[in-house]
Amino acid sequence: MAYCEEIQRRREEIDRIDEIVMSLLDKRMELALDIGRIKRIYNLPIYQNGREEEILEKAEGRRYGKIMRDIYAVIMEESKKVQADGEHVYK
Repeated sequence: MAYCEEIQRRREEIDRIDEIVMSLLDKRMELALDIGRIKRIYNLPIYQNGREEEILEKAEGRRYGKIMRDIYAVIMEESKKVQADGEHVYK
């Protein structure tokens, strides 16, 4: 059936995209960890409201704004955990 092949091709493309997204999220968490170390050295607060809202507003401005904002809210929450607690949170 032709529709099965179409679905399979699209799923394969999604799989390729997911691999890229996950690699980028790995890198993002590494950077969040580094930022957390710097913040601890300089006694800076982990949470910075202006920065988070700036990112969430950018996400909301995308084509699928509500979905993107929700996804980035989770990413931001997890980034704060990594910054606050360091690597051991996820290892």
